[in-house]
Amino acid sequence: MPDLTHLVVGDEVMLCQQRSEPCSVTVASVGRLYLTVRGARGQFFRTTGCIKEGIGLRRLATREALAEGAEREQLRKVMRGKGLTQTGVQTLTADQLRRIVAILEEETT
Repeated sequence: MPDLTHLVVGDEVMLCQQRSEPCSVTVASVGRLYLTVRGARGQFFRTTGCIKEGIGLRRLATREALAEGAEREQLRKVMRGKGLTQTGVQTLTADQLRRIVAILEEETT
């Protein structure tokens, strides 16, 4: 989960909603536990980016976190193509997955 505790008012984050593409929003206020953004109602947890109210599937993420998530998914596809799957909680970082894929590619060459 993303850690958004470093964000300050005016920073840009991505609002991820169910069934729609992520859109850019600006941090409007930052409290001890929650933050709010312009363009979306509700408070979001600073530690996870999830909405406090729990209504709908909305969360905040940085562009970097979204890019890393997409890279991890691509690496998992490569691993599945080579016969290795990751089950359970997917906690491996992109760097760890890159190293696994590099090992798998060494064995096939």
